[in-house]
Amino acid sequence: SFYLIEFFYLRNNLLRQIKVNDFSMFIHLIELDLSMNNLSQIDSSAFKDLKSLKYLNLSFNKLNLLEKNLTIPLINLITLDLSYNKIKYLEDESFSTLNYLLSLYLNENLIKHINNNNFTGLRSIKDIYISKEIFLSQNEENINYFKNSFKFKVSRRVLE
Repeated sequence: SFYLIEFFYLRNNLLRQIKVNDFSMFIHLIELDLSMNNLSQIDSSAFKDLKSLKYLNLSFNKLNLLEKNLTIPLINLITLDLSYNKIKYLEDESFSTLNYLLSLYLNENLIKHINNNNFTGLRSIKDIYISKEIFLSQNEENINYFKNSFKFKVSRRVLE
């Protein structure tokens, strides 16, 4: 039965979109790897039944927007990997319900600017991985806020 599956690896499958009920039967899912696909669209309610999910890997896709509602049901998420996508913009409070998130990977996207409100609600965060260009584009006030609030790790690839 799908209800008992805890780990689901769908990497490198040429998936293009995730629809609202694609994971509705996987209510005990702990880890979901959707990396290395061609995902450009994820329905804002696609993960609504995944309240047990702790690890979500969406890296190496073609996502250009992270909808705020997408992460609302993921209340137990510990790691969210959005690296190597085409995300240009983060909505304020995009991660507001991710109280247990420890690691957030945003490196190698097209994000030009981040602000304090993008990370509201990340009470447990330990590491945020971003690209060097994002960090350097911030004003001094934002840089000080981020340095004092989170441990930022700048993408190595950018530094090489």
